[in-house]
Amino acid sequence: MPVDLSQWVMKCYDSVKSELVIPDRGRIPVDAESVSRIWGLPNSGLKVCWAMHPDVIKTINAEYGFPGNNAPDLTKWCKMIKDMIGAADARFVTSWAIVAFTCFLAPTTSLKVSPRSYLVCSDVDLLNRTNISQFVIDQIRQAFMALGNKKSVCCCVYHLVVLYLDSVKVDEMISDCTPRANAWDSSLMRKVMKKDTISPGVFGKLQLKEKYRDTSQGGLFGGLLKAEQFVAANLPSTYDHCVIACTPH
Repeated sequence: MPVDLSQWVMKCYDSVKSELVIPDRGRIPVDAESVSRIWGLPNSGLKVCWAMHPDVIKTINAEYGFPGNNAPDLTKWCKMIKDMIGAADARFVTSWAIVAFTCFLAPTTSLKVSPRSYLVCSDVDLLNRTNISQFVIDQIRQAFMALGNKKSVCCCVYHLVVLYLDSVKVDEMISDCTPRANAWDSSLMRKVMKKDTISPGVFGKLQLKEKYRDTSQGGLFGGLLKAEQFVAANLPSTYDHCVIACTPH
């Protein structure tokens, strides 16, 4: 995931309204529909049960060769999946889904798989009837609301990155495939990021697609992010961006 773009997009995210507010460009809804559109995940059905269930944990661990109630190491779990040699059965899907929740949909800083994912992943048919898209949105909002003075969040930031890129109007040959994430490989991301860069670490040069445009964001600068973008756009290209931070007040 492109670090500079992800950090910038995080600054654009409004956790109250759950949208990306792009200075002088518009607003992009960050909702369950966007998750379903980008990643092809279910957007209806039961609420994800994200909780610790000791009996389920013990059963799943035993099923996959990790007896006890402790969460297995992620590396060992992934090796176990690799040893299945891509077996197309419910056991494989469950083990893979647990990794998807642990590393992507609801990531943590732990090096172990998340036992909270066991219940929702244990029944493949139930998994397909669960509103995973809304779960991802809830996780993003909760993580940003609890951000405080921290510089990082544990949630699916990658969704914000791909959603932003897919909402930009750009003169590149981009597939109209679904889910939309399939259109965005690392090469295309780099091309669009280059065209969208205002200055190092500051993006938003390109226009958004018509349905997201809205410049009625209020105020002279519309917040700190807009001020940062304004300054970056009006400094000479040779200007040292560290000067402002080092200048005494």
